[in-house]
Amino acid sequence: MNISKQKFDSRKSVRNLKKTPADFTNTIGSDVALNQKMENMRRMATVISDSNDAVIMHDLDGKITAWNKGAKETYGYSEAEALKMNVRDIVAESDRKAALTLIKRIRKGEVIKSFELRRVTKDGRILDVWLTTTLLTDDKGKPVAIATTERDITDRNKAEAALKEKLEDMARLATVVSDSNDAVILSDLDGKITAWNKGAKETYGYSEAEALKMNVREIVAEEDREAAMTLIKKIKTGDVVKSFELRRVTKDGKILDVWLTTTLLTDEEGKPVAIATTERDITERKQDADNRIAKEIAESSNRMKSEFLANMSHEIRTPMNAILGYAELLGFLVEEKIQKNYLESIKSSGRGLLSLINDILDLSRIEAGKIELRYEFVDTHFFFSEFRQIFSLKIAEIGLEFILDISSGIPAGIYVDEARLRQVLFNLIGNAIKFTETGYVKLKIYTVNPNIHKVQKENKEEPIDLIIEVEDSGIGISKEFQDEIFKPFVQQQQQSTKKYGGTGLGLSITMRLVELMNGTIGLFSEPGKGSTFRVMIPEVICLKKFEKSNDEVHINPSDVVFEKATVLVADDVGHNRSYLKDALKNSNITVLEAENGLVAYYMIKENIPDLIISDIQMPGLDGFELLEKVKSDIALMHIPMIAYSASVMKTQEERILKSKFNGLLIKPVKVSELYLELIKYLPHKRLEPDKTVENKTLTDQLDTVKDLPELVNSLQTYYNNEWGRFELIQPIDEIYEFGKQLISLGNKHIAPVITDYGNDLLIAAESLDIKSIITLIKGFPVLIGKFQSPGIIKNG
Repeated sequence: MNISKQKFDSRKSVRNLKKTPADFTNTIGSDVALNQKMENMRRMATVISDSNDAVIMHDLDGKITAWNKGAKETYGYSEAEALKMNVRDIVAESDRKAALTLIKRIRKGEVIKSFELRRVTKDGRILDVWLTTTLLTDDKGKPVAIATTERDITDRNKAEAALKEKLEDMARLATVVSDSNDAVILSDLDGKITAWNKGAKETYGYSEAEALKMNVREIVAEEDREAAMTLIKKIKTGDVVKSFELRRVTKDGKILDVWLTTTLLTDEEGKPVAIATTERDITERKQDADNRIAKEIAESSNRMKSEFLANMSHEIRTPMNAILGYAELLGFLVEEKIQKNYLESIKSSGRGLLSLINDILDLSRIEAGKIELRYEFVDTHFFFSEFRQIFSLKIAEIGLEFILDISSGIPAGIYVDEARLRQVLFNLIGNAIKFTETGYVKLKIYTVNPNIHKVQKENKEEPIDLIIEVEDSGIGISKEFQDEIFKPFVQQQQQSTKKYGGTGLGLSITMRLVELMNGTIGLFSEPGKGSTFRVMIPEVICLKKFEKSNDEVHINPSDVVFEKATVLVADDVGHNRSYLKDALKNSNITVLEAENGLVAYYMIKENIPDLIISDIQMPGLDGFELLEKVKSDIALMHIPMIAYSASVMKTQEERILKSKFNGLLIKPVKVSELYLELIKYLPHKRLEPDKTVENKTLTDQLDTVKDLPELVNSLQTYYNNEWGRFELIQPIDEIYEFGKQLISLGNKHIAPVITDYGNDLLIAAESLDIKSIITLIKGFPVLIGKFQSPGIIKNG
């Protein structure tokens, strides 16, 4: 009896002093009964002490109180050692949780007579043991101990497992003659086939009679025979090689990828006698997996390429932002003609570099499937006529004839991606001019199904197949090279890069874009006799009547007056910050500069600007992280934020547009684009032209004009001889000359309005600005009207 038990009995004795004699007698009787119970338990332990089975008794906490001879022989611990242990010490770790649960259930009175448990011996061996339990109680039925009779069934379990495996082997063997869809083959240890089921016949093509005369090696593909023989040797020596992949060859010579599951069959003494295989054709599944892997590799490659090109684009567009931006700012300051030409050369070269970068990015986006077409209705005649104007200077320099042939069957409006179709034609016509030294370049547009008609009352037509041909009388392309020419970075072998220039990207991009439009492109060419590129775009929706609305918003920065405001510009490139600061230096806007996102955030908290312009790629905090911090701060979240990005990747642009950014400026940014974005968020007013000043200025000019009647007569002559033709077509070279004549005429008659008009026409022609040219041409009768006296000039 332990100390705590002694204390308990002492307290009980004190209480007993207060009891009646009868109560005391009852208490003594209870103690006697308990002692008798324990004595009976000890006797029971003695009776079974010599049992071959292990008999263990432990209290409800698991402390071992009895340990017989069988327990010693089973688990290796002597009685003295065991009586110092807890029964948990001999439970295998994997079963301890389950054992505790069972004991708890037994202690609660639940009848769990027998169960299996894994025990651990003194030397660490794990035994499978079958336990029979007895819950021992006092005379009141209260549980006091648990007795277990335990038998080692490890060998029995192993025997049962071996029997089960044998039965499974027999079951597998039975499948040899089954109707399984899988091939099942039985062969002896030398490889001679002894059984061949229906699935094997369907898989490999040999009948059962044919197969039984063969060795299994004959259906192994030659390149796998050595590996197959090595595997069979391992199986025969008892190595467990349950499943593996092998290439089999069918009767008709077809190579199959096959998954084999093997079973080694033995005799009663365990000696190997045969090998059974269940075989499944996984050729298609493997091809699908290979294709999937190839696709994933290609997609990963495209992603890496796109990321590389996006980074390269960012690195190039960032400095170009400053180059083109400052060239534009200088253009507002420089008056001298030669200096203006220098600036135009800088801007032209910069735009050329950006065009090259965009070409490379386009090719990457097409290959990655990231380009989406944006369709809209365009004015058919205006769209195709533009190309005569765009290339007129180049054509004039070479002395070529440009022929535009638009069939009468072509409707007024067509539903296309205007930007991408323009890119296609720009590449084709540009190449035609580049490789044609004499003769002509012809742009022909027609359809093979011109009989279009209205659908109900709507102004819609049945789709047409739009055919565009670009024909030239140039150097031509050899037949063997005509397929290669559409590949990226490929140029004709006889083509001189030094003479003709180019990167070899144009035609590759052109073909990909045409295919995106569900169209086709063909080439008909002969060396020395020119080339014809034929583009066919099927089922183009069209309109018989079409007028293009002009939704574009134009702005002259000098017409905008901002109220006092503070704008913070965050960009890690100093030139980009300085350009925006200089572009706004004549306004009422104060520009604060931050060289990274973290600095920007602290400056914003301290100064609270009216607007934030943030670069996307910055150290510390990037643009998106800065945006999140600003929009999460209740004191700052009202501030509009404009993204200032050098990326032209669609995914980046979409992320910006879906974010909390209020606007987007893509580098390089023009001053007009900057102002157009700022007026959306900053208080300002727009200046209107002062008609009084304009009229007064014109009156003053009329007073100082030298020989006004002759000036008016010259203007009328120009109007009659030139203007009507220019309104229909805009040959750039002739309009350029027309502008020079007007400048000369204005200088001769001291008429600055005429001189300025001529200069505007000259600049529009030099920059190939077709829309400005058309606007100026349409304004020519108004210009004449300013100088005419009543009755002198009749307009039209």
